[in-house]
Amino acid sequence: MIFGKLSFDSIIIDNINLNRFNFVLANEHDANFKDYTNGKLGLGYDLDDKDNLNFIHQLKKQNIIEKELFVIDKFSKKLIIGKIPEYLEDVPKTTCSLYNTNDLNEENRQS
Repeated sequence: MIFGKLSFDSIIIDNINLNRFNFVLANEHDANFKDYTNGKLGLGYDLDDKDNLNFIHQLKKQNIIEKELFVIDKFSKKLIIGKIPEYLEDVPKTTCSLYNTNDLNEENRQS
């Protein structure tokens, strides 16, 4: 668990621009916290159902992306947000829910 202050700022990544995106300005974490203590931009799980803290959900809500999904293309080493490109349609995939962590092992569950 992390502790901090709910804050907001603009995020600009390539052609993606979100105004007033909410995030937690963390200032403390408990001993069991297994994630990045300096912070990161998460692309998935929204454990408290606070949609304003979910980057992918906000992109969809503002019609910036087509679908709430992201793909990491291991061939081009690129992150693709909102769609699966045609050239990856027939490639074997691993999928998991953006809202449910039950299928993940304990080490990755907090990420």
